[in-house]
Amino acid sequence: NQSLDVVVWVGQPVSLTCSQVKTNNVYMSWYKQERVKDARLQLIILTSEGSTGDPAIEKEFQGRFSSTGMTQYALPLSLKNAQLGDTGTYFCANSYLST
Repeated sequence: NQSLDVVVWVGQPVSLTCSQVKTNNVYMSWYKQERVKDARLQLIILTSEGSTGDPAIEKEFQGRFSSTGMTQYALPLSLKNAQLGDTGTYFCANSYLST
C-alpha cells in the first residue's frame, strides 16, 4: 500500500507512506519517475527492517528528502519543501535480496 495521488504547492512539505504485508521481503525502497518521455526510475532510498542509523538517501535527493527508516513493514518518505523539479510519480517497492 502506498499514498495515493498527492497535489502540493511549491514550498509545502510532503509526506508519503508505504507499507507492506509482513513477508520475507525485507527491503523497501522509494523511486521517482519524472513526467517526461522515456524517464528512468531514480532510486531515492533503499533500506531494510531493523537497519541502524540514518537511512541512506541517495546523494541526488539528500538535503530536502528524509525518512525515519523502515519500521513495522512501513517506509515513510518526507520532503521538506516541494519544488517544481520534484514533480513526478513516486513508487514504493519491496524486495528480497539474496547473497
